[in-house]
Amino acid sequence: MDLYPRSVSDSRGEIQYGVTTEGGGVTAFVVQLRCWIGTGTELVAQFDHTPEEGSGHDVEREGVHMDVFRDGEKVDVSTVADAGFDAHPGPLAADIALEYALTYIERENERLIQRYVTWQNE
Repeated sequence: MDLYPRSVSDSRGEIQYGVTTEGGGVTAFVVQLRCWIGTGTELVAQFDHTPEEGSGHDVEREGVHMDVFRDGEKVDVSTVADAGFDAHPGPLAADIALEYALTYIERENERLIQRYVTWQNE
C-alpha cells in the first residue's frame, strides 16, 4: 500500500495514509502521524486496518485503536493514559474507521507530537 502525505496544524508533523479498496469498499488502511526529527520523520501514532496481515488489526471485528510509539517502539496505549481518546470506539465499518482515524489525528496532532518530542528529550 502506498502512503500519501497530508499536512497537520503542527508544522513538526504530517499524516501519512494509505487505503486499499475493492469494489468501492475499504479493505485495508493505515493512518500514521509522523514527526520531523532531524532530516527524517519518526512514527508517533498509527491506526490501521490490515486484517490480511498476520500482525494486522481488523477494525470491524476488534474495534478501532491507536498504537503509540516512543523511541521507535510501540507503547501499550493503556499505559500512556491518552487523554481525549474516545475509549476505543468499538468495531466500526472500515470506511467509517478510516474517517475516525483521520479526524482524530487531525484534531490531536499537536498534543501527540508534543508528547513525542518531550519523550525524545527525557
